[in-house]
Amino acid sequence: MYHFITYATKSHSNHAMSLLNSAKDNADFDILEMYSPDILDSDFKLQNVAILSQSKGAGYWLWKPYIILNKLLKMNDGDILCYCDSMYLFKSSIKKLNIDFGENDIFITHNKPNEPKYIEKLLTKRDAFILMNTDKPEFHNTPQVWAGFAIIKKSEKSIKFYTELLEYSKDARIITDIPSTLDSEYAEFRENRHDQTVLSLLAKRYNITFHDFPMNLLHNLRVPFPSSIY
Repeated sequence: MYHFITYATKSHSNHAMSLLNSAKDNADFDILEMYSPDILDSDFKLQNVAILSQSKGAGYWLWKPYIILNKLLKMNDGDILCYCDSMYLFKSSIKKLNIDFGENDIFITHNKPNEPKYIEKLLTKRDAFILMNTDKPEFHNTPQVWAGFAIIKKSEKSIKFYTELLEYSKDARIITDIPSTLDSEYAEFRENRHDQTVLSLLAKRYNITFHDFPMNLLHNLRVPFPSSIY
């Protein structure tokens, strides 16, 4: 079974519904769901209120690893889950992709559709590097992942990864814009990328491959492809 999920607050619900409709019409998913903040468990919200109450990313995107893990736990082993941010539209079938899930059953990319790669130390604060045991050149100087899209096969390995990802994401010192206190920022640092920072560093620790984004799968509404591509 191929499952699709996305998430939106009221401000993004129209884009998320357009994404969901494009997934239904073009991408050949078997089950499609659009979540709202109502999906979040009351205990989870209470325990993480300091993060989830922030307007940026509707809580610094902490909801994202939560909803992915929550959905994976309800699926059958071997089922496929796709998550995508709003502001994108599906152009073709997910089932046409030749997906290399690797050893951890996770397919992620280091760029958005029609956008470039960015080096990790530009977009990850020092405390995140330190607290996730990744303050080394092999983490600093390699591209950051894009957290807006993932395809995951349900397995013990993928569950383990997303469980750990959620735990790191609950740490405000890593996921939020709180200034680093454990050491000074690198000279190249521009801004922290929140859930993307956490996903990127943990995926590198797991030696998960970052792929080029499949060219004909999604339409990026922020940076459209040239008309000649269609």
